Amino acid sequence: MHLVQREHERALIRSLYAECVRGRGQIVRITGPTASGKSALLDDFVGHVTASGGTHIPVSGVRGEQDLPLGLLNQIMVAVGLSPAVPEARRTSESLQDGLPPWLVPRLEELCRELRLTASDAPLTVHVDDAHLADVPSVRCLLYVLRRLRRVPLMAVITERSPSREGVAEHLAELALLPQSTRIRLAPLVTADVRELLSGYFTEVGDEAVADLVRITGGVPGLVRAVLEDHLGTARRTPRYGAPTRFRPDESYRVAFIEYLRRHGPSATELAKVLAVMGETEARGEPLPRVLTRWRKAEDTLHRLRTAGLLGSDGFRHPEAQAAVLDLMGPDERAGTHLWCARLLYENGAPAARVARHLRAADRVSDPWAVPLLCAAAEQAMTGGDIAFAIDCLSSASAFCTDEETKPRIAVALAATLWRVDPEASTRHLLRLTGDALAGRLPACELYALLRGLLWAGHRVEAERVLRGLPESVRGDSAPDASVEARITRAVCATTHPEVAALVPEPRRAGETHDAPSIATPILRLSGAESLTTALAGTDDRCATDRAEEVLTNAGLGEHMVEAVSAALSALVYTDRLDQAVYWSESLIDMPDRSPLWLGQAHMLRAHVALRTGDLGVARHHAKAALSTLSMPGWGVVAGLPLGDLLLVAEATGDRREAARVLAEPVTAEVFRSRYGLHYLYARGQHHLNEGRAQCALADFSVCGELMTRWEMDTPSLVPWRGGTARAHLRLGELGAARRLVVEQEALAAHGRPRTRGVVLRDLAAVLPPEERVPVLEEAVHLLDRAPDALEASRARLDLADTREVLNDGAEAVCLRERARRSLAEHSVPMTGERGVPGPVPAPEPGTRLGPRPDAPELTRAESRVAVLAAKGLTNRQISSSLHITVSTVEQHLTRIYRKFDITERQRIADVLPRDRDMVR
Repeated sequence: MHLVQREHERALIRSLYAECVRGRGQIVRITGPTASGKSALLDDFVGHVTASGGTHIPVSGVRGEQDLPLGLLNQIMVAVGLSPAVPEARRTSESLQDGLPPWLVPRLEELCRELRLTASDAPLTVHVDDAHLADVPSVRCLLYVLRRLRRVPLMAVITERSPSREGVAEHLAELALLPQSTRIRLAPLVTADVRELLSGYFTEVGDEAVADLVRITGGVPGLVRAVLEDHLGTARRTPRYGAPTRFRPDESYRVAFIEYLRRHGPSATELAKVLAVMGETEARGEPLPRVLTRWRKAEDTLHRLRTAGLLGSDGFRHPEAQAAVLDLMGPDERAGTHLWCARLLYENGAPAARVARHLRAADRVSDPWAVPLLCAAAEQAMTGGDIAFAIDCLSSASAFCTDEETKPRIAVALAATLWRVDPEASTRHLLRLTGDALAGRLPACELYALLRGLLWAGHRVEAERVLRGLPESVRGDSAPDASVEARITRAVCATTHPEVAALVPEPRRAGETHDAPSIATPILRLSGAESLTTALAGTDDRCATDRAEEVLTNAGLGEHMVEAVSAALSALVYTDRLDQAVYWSESLIDMPDRSPLWLGQAHMLRAHVALRTGDLGVARHHAKAALSTLSMPGWGVVAGLPLGDLLLVAEATGDRREAARVLAEPVTAEVFRSRYGLHYLYARGQHHLNEGRAQCALADFSVCGELMTRWEMDTPSLVPWRGGTARAHLRLGELGAARRLVVEQEALAAHGRPRTRGVVLRDLAAVLPPEERVPVLEEAVHLLDRAPDALEASRARLDLADTREVLNDGAEAVCLRERARRSLAEHSVPMTGERGVPGPVPAPEPGTRLGPRPDAPELTRAESRVAVLAAKGLTNRQISSSLHITVSTVEQHLTRIYRKFDITERQRIADVLPRDRDMVR
């Protein structure tokens, strides 16, 4: 490589040589960091001397010979034909450190004579390369000789790395005191130098390419050359061809970096290994630990490597340099260095996460502080949303822990953390911990966390075993944190797993945690759980929603809040605070760095809110997103809610394939022992009803009601099971039973919950005479608009339009139907048919049964759709157009309808057809 931006130095050294030729001796010291171009400048000068007819003697310091006395001096003596300065072995034992021994002076005078003689024939240069590696006695002798040859045409050119090692540096510095001495300092290349160099290889040189090369190499000429070799070799470019892109260091760069690093001595290599190991766990650009800059041994070496350009302010300039250093280390050395780094950082107060990363990489730790530190780092990671790192820390803590009392607690924490990423995998850990729980090895807080995890996963039997075997130490634990965990667990069981609630010990009541701030995470978790209890009880909606809002406002406190957030949002849904529920459910999805569990539950709840506001497309999207976030086994009993919601969307939009896919998903029996199973039962009952299986629908709705009654959460805002049961009774022609149910439902519907009351009033209107329906349906429409629930409001409008039509108010009916049609079209809901919104229904007489006998045949879905439209008076061609089938197909359906009901006239269809079409959603 030609000398880049060294023209001044090149000219200076040649001018000094010219002075030497004229008989004035010269001493030139070329200093600079490793790979700064000292040898290149020296080689250029030697070429000039040779071309000028001068004589030169090359010698150099050698690593490993620094303790060999007079090694460098003997190179010079041999070069001029003299014997080594210490020909006899006995003399090697004499000290050369305190001065020149008497026996050596004659030999030095002999060397001076030979150098004068050689220089008398032609100018002589003696160039000493890597003088910083020379032995101290040789440097002292060199000073002695050069002081005596000032008037001789001899030029000594000495290259040395700055700073030199102790001892040599002091003697080399004395050269500066000699009148014929000149020092040339070489610094790393700057941007202009690199640009000039690149212009010799490429026709175009952009600022980005120059900056990239300076950043990677630190301006070290040897590294610049190595990167160019890698680039030109990879790109197969010839000189002066094209423009460089970003540079990618490779093997040449790695080899060169290690070579230059080694030139700085063992301490530099040792420090580089420490930095490389630290870099395995540190983010790129992270400032170097202060402890390293304070470490006396490292301080000088860091300064030297930075000055040389091998390191930047934040460590290695490129990952390839770090990788090259790591390749120098075996697995054991790397692990040992990680442990050394961990101890160094810990002793100097570094953050727990930084220490923990090294402990994990060390893979073998016996220090007593290591396990508590890993647990603390996991806790901090959980708060910051770094679930993967929290799992890693707890896994290492579990592996390192040897204390039998602490180990189960770590295992519970690991299972709880893993639950947020992979609940299915977490369940395996929880099941193994039941033995520790039964043996009394789990403290109260960890035990309650274990119980909630088992119940989520559907392992109710195991949870009951643990609860029945609770040791007295847990039942009587009076610590505030244990009391809070007990209350949270009791609230979760009361609202979600009611069959287990009675087994949870009665916790200490309010007032015993009054010293804790209301925004403390445990108190917020308790508020979330109890807000749902209050919402389902229907005793104080204001209290429930206020507590829920406080919890949701502080949702950003971390992953520990996931249970509380889910309960709080559910409280808003069940109290019909749908506007707030929409806002918070979307906010939860948008939160950054959240776990799969968090996102899965956020999508699930957003889908449920969207279903209740009539946004079926949004509901479908988020229900599917939720189910794709976790595996079906991972959802445990909670799967009942997103599956139920997806099934209701499919039913409302008439998507039979989607409904079949949902029903094909395996659902365990434990789902139906949880609140989530109620939603699934209700949706499946609706599916049966739409498919014409009224008895099956009645069974699902009835089971739903029995469970809600037994569990003391019988509120239509949770699941309006009475409305579903009434529709099944109407399908079977049992008006009295239907009327009784909807009247009971109306009495339970709180006036402060507009959506719930609107749905209930619509159900009630279906069993009233037309003249009594109008005010009820008008109130239902008003409430559902206010809720807001676009789908239910449209259905209520269509019911009102049908009723107006029966009452001969056709103009109002047309307006209502058109408004409903537009809203339904926006939500992809069909206007007619079992899966859509019904047509008009004749007013029943009090005490009469609607439709045929209970044993009347049931129609298929296709036959029912044709029958409904025929009963409304549509012609075969109109039915064909509405249902997108041929006229022939319509006629075939009508023939089967006539046969099933044993009728011969079209007008009789309205008499025999079940009249509960308006109850089908």
